[in-house]
Amino acid sequence: MLTDRSQRALRDRKRQRVQELENQVTTLLIKSSALETGNEWLKQQLMVAQRDNQMLKTGNCPSFAVQNDSFMNTSTAREPLTDGAGQPMCG
Repeated sequence: MLTDRSQRALRDRKRQRVQELENQVTTLLIKSSALETGNEWLKQQLMVAQRDNQMLKTGNCPSFAVQNDSFMNTSTAREPLTDGAGQPMCG
């Protein structure tokens, strides 16, 4: 049979381990949320790139576009779409 002192030490170790696990769960939930946010932003960027690619393929694109970067909370105007020689690619 365990002595009172050893029982108390066992309970303290269990309590400490449970606290460590709870902290790990909290940390993982925060990381998971950040990854989900980043993944959604990447999906939006992929959709924009696919749309731009399709416009370039069909030659049916505007001379410039405005990109709304919701992940970074900024809006920036893109430069006109040009080839390597600076000539407009469409429009």
